Amino acid sequence: MKINAEIIDNKIKNLRCYKVYDYSVFSNNLEKDRDIIAVKMSRIVNKSDVVKIGKSKFYKRRKGIRNAISHKYYNNPRDRSALRSNSIKPNKYLVFKDLFWSNRNVSIPLDRYIARILSEDVVGYMEYVRLIFGDRKVIEVYLENFYPSNRKIHVEKVLNV
Repeated sequence: MKINAEIIDNKIKNLRCYKVYDYSVFSNNLEKDRDIIAVKMSRIVNKSDVVKIGKSKFYKRRKGIRNAISHKYYNNPRDRSALRSNSIKPNKYLVFKDLFWSNRNVSIPLDRYIARILSEDVVGYMEYVRLIFGDRKVIEVYLENFYPSNRKIHVEKVLNV
């Protein structure tokens, strides 16, 4: 089946808000249809219906939330080795060492590390985590772990989108 703009629009209408998706949602044969999907998604991103948070990753906004202010995401993480291996030793960053008092020297999954830091709801931690791991990873962990529990803070408020 040939993918076209109408199919992509219909799929986006049926997606849940604030869940991270990738381009495989639109096509089973992604290698063949990637260019068509990328062009259509860039147009949709410009209309502010969805927010692109990484290479072929995006989430849908809630209806009625559109700002004229364009926010640039920070996607130049400092700790690329932790992102590549998807694990980190908790004692690597002294700012967060007190959060991991029982397990300091054994590597843990990066998603769990970021989720633990975000669970503290300390505004000062947010800037460090964004600089170290980049906005894409932080948003992805936030949406996967905290949004379903109906937390009061939303990604768009945190990043001023």
